[in-house]
Amino acid sequence: MSGAVTIQVQDSRGVVATGSFTLTVVPQTNDLTVGLVTGKQKVTYSALAKPPKYTPIVDPDFGTTIVRITDVAGDWNGQTAIPVYPTVPIWNCDESYMIVYVRGGPGTYALLNGKTYAFIKWLTGFSPADVEQFDWDFTNPDIIWFISGSTLKRYHVSTMTSESWHSFTGSTNWGDDPIYCSWTSPPLFSVKTGTSVYTYQAGATANTGTESVKIARGSVTNSPESCASGRYVFWDTATSGKGSFRDPATMALVRNSLLGTDEHGDLGIDANGNDFWATVSFDEGPGGASGALLVEWVASNTWTTIIGGAKGDPYPPSGTLISAKAFKNPGWVAVACIGNKNLVPTYQDQEIMVANVNTGKVGRVCHHRTGGGSQGYWAQPNVTLSPRGTRIAFPSDWNGGTTVDTYVVHLPTYTG
Repeated sequence: MSGAVTIQVQDSRGVVATGSFTLTVVPQTNDLTVGLVTGKQKVTYSALAKPPKYTPIVDPDFGTTIVRITDVAGDWNGQTAIPVYPTVPIWNCDESYMIVYVRGGPGTYALLNGKTYAFIKWLTGFSPADVEQFDWDFTNPDIIWFISGSTLKRYHVSTMTSESWHSFTGSTNWGDDPIYCSWTSPPLFSVKTGTSVYTYQAGATANTGTESVKIARGSVTNSPESCASGRYVFWDTATSGKGSFRDPATMALVRNSLLGTDEHGDLGIDANGNDFWATVSFDEGPGGASGALLVEWVASNTWTTIIGGAKGDPYPPSGTLISAKAFKNPGWVAVACIGNKNLVPTYQDQEIMVANVNTGKVGRVCHHRTGGGSQGYWAQPNVTLSPRGTRIAFPSDWNGGTTVDTYVVHLPTYTG
């Protein structure tokens, strides 16, 4: 929308000056499906050569822009350079930095420019308990949280130094399949030790936080996970395929989950500030519900199908992963499926999609072209949303190659 604007000013002597200019208002939208392919029609799976690093290409089937941001073999003589997991942000809070995990190279964690994707440096003095057990701070773009041994640390990427923030009793970590901490500042963390699970609400300064009541973890290998609001924790106890939501201070049971918790999924907040659990379901939903994306709301004890049989979709493809880490654009979820690697044309197979848990809108983003190569697990599509949701990072062996690199797809709503 454009229009002429006229400004008139008068000074103390009564002299009047008039000027005009044209103001153009560009409509802004938080709808990530704008400009994407929608609907359930099959889309051609076109041949596409592996692109050179930093050379943007257009996905011939979906029209989105894809940038290969690493060359693990050429630059580092390595095997894989990947986002660590869909539930762990690859970008920091203002999208100025990114971290990729590298296998076989001269370093382990590579810090990249979050906008240009240029390599900055290898992070040293950074030793999380496991590959994916680190969290960018929700508000400070220079800070990463991780646990080393029994100590929670804040790591400054600019100086590559860390400060001890809290001492736990005994060796402590974030368990198997960790999920990003609460979307609060200071954050709420959930941890496990040799015999117990509990939460730690970090303080504004070191050694001022609060540990919750501890409960026995038994044989459960997963730690509880802090829900995005910090009002609940989610514990995948894998009892009959289900988990539970608990009070973060007392660890008392709030209720058991409705949806399965032993498949890939993620925790997020919707547009109304409500916590949700988003998961793929292979017959584990109520009444045997299946789908690439089922969503459960914690407070209301309700659930729905976004992508699945109840919406006329096929049985979910294998290798489906989910990311809900668009914390500056709540309610959006990214989904990546492997499925059939040779099917032409496709619907869901080899696709990345974005969906909104409030509106049910689904947009189809690109073909990720991964799976079938020699790197196996490391090539799974660890799709990861940026904080604004307008970019999606994913690893790919690009049609079954011997190495895995990280790619970023720019949605049409991405403005740089």
